[in-house]
Amino acid sequence: MFTSLLKRPSVRQHLMNRVNQEKTAKAKAFSEKLLRSGGFTAVCVGTGTPTPSERAQPCVAVFVNGRFFLFDAGDGCVKVMGQQDLPIGLLDAVFLTHYHSDHIADLGEVINRSWIMGRIHTLPILGPEGIAEVVEGFAMAYRLDNTYRNAHHGDDVMPLPTAGATGERFDAPTDGTLLTLFEEDGIVIKTFEANHYPAKPAVGFRIEYGGRILVISGDTLRVPGLDAASQSADLLICDVMNHQIVGEMEQQQLNAGKPRNARFMHDIPDYHIDVHDVGDLAQATQVKHLALVHLMPSVDRLAQIKAFFVDPIAEKYDGEISVPNDGDVFELL
Repeated sequence: MFTSLLKRPSVRQHLMNRVNQEKTAKAKAFSEKLLRSGGFTAVCVGTGTPTPSERAQPCVAVFVNGRFFLFDAGDGCVKVMGQQDLPIGLLDAVFLTHYHSDHIADLGEVINRSWIMGRIHTLPILGPEGIAEVVEGFAMAYRLDNTYRNAHHGDDVMPLPTAGATGERFDAPTDGTLLTLFEEDGIVIKTFEANHYPAKPAVGFRIEYGGRILVISGDTLRVPGLDAASQSADLLICDVMNHQIVGEMEQQQLNAGKPRNARFMHDIPDYHIDVHDVGDLAQATQVKHLALVHLMPSVDRLAQIKAFFVDPIAEKYDGEISVPNDGDVFELL
């Protein structure tokens, strides 16, 4: 009976309208909540690593006092933003920590999708030295697509002047202090130098609003800038690695006759912060809430996450510890 009813155009149209109205209303309500005046929300859009997993690669969406900022744009982040109904067409700017592929792979899609979804300004992409090359590379890759969409839909729907992005370079201080990049409507965004050598320069960010502080470590070892940024932070979203476990994995790969894989395990601890350093840092700087992302080794079983990451950090740090999944929301205000 139901199948036969669906054959009627009027019934199909009614059902489609109802579904679209419900979805639109839900997305609108969520968008209004995120972009409310006086609000401060972080969404861990991508929490993964370069290794294949169900998680999207690094990306944090920050909604603060009616603004929408994106920090990094790893592979899969646009898909997650779509699933979460994040208002990508209202994106104000993107900030990049460094140019490893797992932090920029979806940047072209962020630029393109935000334009398709209604962005009406050229998108600023802020990053350290190298930003012009990165942004121009994605611009070249999407240039033909932009012209196709403009030709198909017209200037009133898909205006070419707003299709692209501009790379805006900044140079983080090298002395462990913070540099203010943005200060408007009570929002302050600062940057600090990270240590992710040979990915240099690399940075992290501190966002302040309404007496609340959010810190995004980027990929780094423990450095003075991260300590300075993390002082009294309400939420620190932090890269983390268990160096001991990775060392054991290196030996396993050698024993299995896989020296190339072992080399990767040998190399990566020298530019990711160890669990014990994360715990010491969070305790020393009085971080209120620690959110662990970019877990290395990349595991998803709760028992492994607890044993490899949460428990060693909890030995040093007595604050709240979370290991967010893609799309998890943290309300600061």
